[in-house]
Amino acid sequence: MKKKETTSLFPHSEKFILAFIIQVLIAGAVCAQSLPGTATPTPVVASSAPAVATAAVAEADNISRRMERARALAAAHQLVPAATELESLRASVKDEVVRNNSSLMLMGIYLEDGNYARAEALLEETFKGRSSKNEASVRTYFALAGQAVNGARAHVGRYRTFGIDVSSSSLPPEAVTDLDRLRSLLERMSAQGRELIKENAKANDAFALLEDISGIRTALARDTTDRAKWDTEHSAARARLVTMPTETQSSSNVPAASAETLDSETRNAHPTGPVPAAVTDQRTSAQTAMVSAGSTGTATTEAPKTGSGNAPLEAGSLTEKAISKVMPVYPQMARNSGVSGLVRIKIVVDEGGSVTGIVWAEGPTLLRQAAQDALRQWKFQPVLVDGKPVRATGYVDFGFSR
Repeated sequence: MKKKETTSLFPHSEKFILAFIIQVLIAGAVCAQSLPGTATPTPVVASSAPAVATAAVAEADNISRRMERARALAAAHQLVPAATELESLRASVKDEVVRNNSSLMLMGIYLEDGNYARAEALLEETFKGRSSKNEASVRTYFALAGQAVNGARAHVGRYRTFGIDVSSSSLPPEAVTDLDRLRSLLERMSAQGRELIKENAKANDAFALLEDISGIRTALARDTTDRAKWDTEHSAARARLVTMPTETQSSSNVPAASAETLDSETRNAHPTGPVPAAVTDQRTSAQTAMVSAGSTGTATTEAPKTGSGNAPLEAGSLTEKAISKVMPVYPQMARNSGVSGLVRIKIVVDEGGSVTGIVWAEGPTLLRQAAQDALRQWKFQPVLVDGKPVRATGYVDFGFSR
């Protein structure tokens, strides 16, 4: 009997011993954690810098792809999808360069599509966002306004190409509505230009903008009275430019043109194309008086000076007479926006072959300043008359391709 009782106690003893061992192990672990100098192993976390850099690169690539897609859609004349992509891009990014590039492309698309309400809203947004204390914001407005002027001129050119008299009373309602909306856009831009002049914000550029707008608006006159009104405004702005001594940055650089010159220019117009030399050589002396000078990209409006009292000799293309050239740097904003094309610049060259002034520049707005900055550094063979060097005017073409 005693042997049986001893055997039956073993299971209880085993359970007790097992529980005791577990308690000892737990206590040992707790003590080990509480000992000074004993470090608890922590997982190693990789640095987040590479991940951030990778994300930034991916975001930049995504923006680039979206811009490229928008350009391709616009080129395929899928204007609504292109505008939708660009509007989405403007709303989703904070980078001012990307937003400005998108705005410039949108302005061209809206005007080509005849969506004047959106074009005016885009201009209004940029105009209200300007600040007299932030020169960059004013330049942004003038760049966008210059794009709008180019688009408006091209739109008028489309009517001229088809031989349409924009003042005709027999136009179909669709054409009348289209022209009225374009007139309204130009009139709003004219009001913005006058407001800038009151603020004295880039006054020279504002007068240049008013001259361009009033010239196009004169060509869109509804009747004789309307034409006389805008022709007067065009003449006043042009006269003010010629006598204005102030030097400021020229942001639109859209060539001045009277209503008659505009009509002939726009018969074969292209939004960013150059005007044929046969047309550009017919510009008035007041227009030729607009000369830009200086290495900082400033524009001075002064009549060309003639040493002998005679006007400079018209020499046509001066490219072959160049003996020293500096090629222009492709502007990054133009490259990002997909802007390319031909820029033609008319210059004044002195008896020694140096460039003394720029008369006018035409072609894509975003490319003109780079071409002017480079051309000022060129040197030419003197133009000779009866064996004597004389002052001359002529033009040089620059091709920008991506």
